[in-house]
Amino acid sequence: MAAKQFLKLVLMGTTMAAAWAQVRPFPYDPYAEVKQFLDLTADQSSKLNSIQAQYQLLVQNKLGRVNQVNQEIDQETARPSLDATALGVRYLELEVICREMQRAAAGISTSSLAVLTDPQKIKLKQLEDTAKLAPIISQAQSLGLLPGVGLGSARWFDTSGFQIAFPQPSSYFPGCRTTTGGLISPVLLPLSNSDASKQQ
Repeated sequence: MAAKQFLKLVLMGTTMAAAWAQVRPFPYDPYAEVKQFLDLTADQSSKLNSIQAQYQLLVQNKLGRVNQVNQEIDQETARPSLDATALGVRYLELEVICREMQRAAAGISTSSLAVLTDPQKIKLKQLEDTAKLAPIISQAQSLGLLPGVGLGSARWFDTSGFQIAFPQPSSYFPGCRTTTGGLISPVLLPLSNSDASKQQ
């Protein structure tokens, strides 16, 4: 009986995996749509993937060192007598790593753009221009003017005294002391008196 149940589970799992593979073939390319939009060649795609892979490897290595340095800082700060030089050297190394990663991240854009042809760069500019409309689109969705998740008429509190802030995305740099990384969700910020008067 147990063997039959196990066989059913295996068959069901195989069927689900086959169905999923038809929807999303292996290996899955997370950049497939933008590559299709820009009409990238296989060689261009390979070069862009290589640039990303090298950067990710660099970040991984730097993150490993950052973790080691932070452990060393914890050990130093746990000592009864603090050693300013020992702590300073380690904090300096974290700042150096941060700046190295900032330079590496800036280089990604330059290297990646060099792979594109002029017509592809024009298409990329279209994406850049469209991305600038994202805050406006989100606000229109919140007002119920466009379909999508938003407050609309179902909102449960008065938002007339707030504005929607859209923080810009930033890259994560290991070792940096500033708050960085990832997309931040829009937040409601109270309007100042001057801003509120402008909207009336």
